[in-house]
Amino acid sequence: KAVPMHGLVLWWDCPIIGFPKIDVSSIQDRNVSNLSLGSAANNTSSSSSNVAKKEAFQKAWDEAHDMFREKMKKKEKQTI
Repeated sequence: KAVPMHGLVLWWDCPIIGFPKIDVSSIQDRNVSNLSLGSAANNTSSSSSNVAKKEAFQKAWDEAHDMFREKMKKKEKQTI
């Protein structure tokens, strides 16, 4: 499936209408300037850590998606 905006991060100021709003600019990871870049070695370990996290998430997502598909195959169709 194509991803229309790869790497896009959307910051919501409130999860549901009626909830209190927050200042999203105060979130530490929101602004790249707030990130500690450190040395090249730190960047490499951070990058590989991010890649590992991304791969683990993708694997878990794929497994959950496969489980969902199997469940839907077995589900009886109901007429309304």
